Amino acid sequence: MSIPSVVAKGNFRQLPSVKGLMPRVILIEDDALVRKLLEKCLLSAGWQVLALRDGRELHRELEQFPAELLLIDM
Repeated sequence: MSIPSVVAKGNFRQLPSVKGLMPRVILIEDDALVRKLLEKCLLSAGWQVLALRDGRELHRELEQFPAELLLIDM
């Protein structure tokens, strides 16, 4: 199963849930403003988001938050 793009012609669209679950994304971004903006956009598009500051935080969270998509340093 492929993951649909969250951006369609510059507009965010609602993603279908799989078995009633929202798709998950882990976002790693050191710039707090960019991280918060991307998190809000992804949430509005129907993603469950785990927003982290750096890769060290990822190691602590990965087992508890398996994700379909990983976005790093946007």
